[in-house]
Amino acid sequence: MGCAGNYITILLARQACRRCNFRVVCYTGLGKWLRMRIPSFLAQKLYLKGSLGNGSHGFRWVMRNIFAPITLWEVVSLEIDGRPCPLERVILHPQGGVAIRAAEVSRHSPLWFNLGAEVTTEVEGSPLLPGAHKILLRLRTQEIGGIEFSLEDSI
Repeated sequence: MGCAGNYITILLARQACRRCNFRVVCYTGLGKWLRMRIPSFLAQKLYLKGSLGNGSHGFRWVMRNIFAPITLWEVVSLEIDGRPCPLERVILHPQGGVAIRAAEVSRHSPLWFNLGAEVTTEVEGSPLLPGAHKILLRLRTQEIGGIEFSLEDSI
């Protein structure tokens, strides 16, 4: 059973699709790639509540992987309060690993995000103003393809 043109669950596509070597980056046949949108209640579990804060050179937040190991192939985009943020200004600090700029993450230079690991995301530039903020993050992974989720917190 292939995934082209079919609406099947991510797990079924992962097991069944031989067109993409068991990766869920499957072509739907409708001119689009499958993309998984993480429900906000799950995204909030990945986000370490209260970690959004200002630093000396911008702002940062922390995410903890509580689901499964994942290989990050690309940071597609980041929006802060509806405004795009240049990926050259975004630095990912994996727990116990070497920091990497979001623009440099690729299939040739992936970021492994093990179960239970934390990644601090730092955005260089102006600090955030006090109040509520919304972060929209789009990523591409080896295991499930494109994912998108939003986080909301206050400073």
